[in-house]
Amino acid sequence: MDYRWDECDEPCWQTRTGLEPWFTLSTQQAIAPPLRYKMLVITCLAGFSTINAINGVMEVLPPLPPLLRTLVATLTLLSLMTDIIMPRMTKLFAGWLCPKSKYPLGN
Repeated sequence: MDYRWDECDEPCWQTRTGLEPWFTLSTQQAIAPPLRYKMLVITCLAGFSTINAINGVMEVLPPLPPLLRTLVATLTLLSLMTDIIMPRMTKLFAGWLCPKSKYPLGN
């Protein structure tokens, strides 16, 4: 759950599940999350290109044991996706993800 204050200085709670936090737009109002298939498409686009870039870099580095290699790739992928890639993808595809973001949740 995310906690925020609305215009009336009253607390407002919004429940988020799964990947929805990756798809929040920077607005004052809470909006309905994008459709699941749209979140899947954007996540696949971002994840596919990112994991291929990570694999390319891992080829240049000295060989690592398989478990360590998987750990490094996973930590790199999730860190990049959460902090850098998904916020930019959400802004880039905002018009498609939430074409009518005038549907606030609650008051």
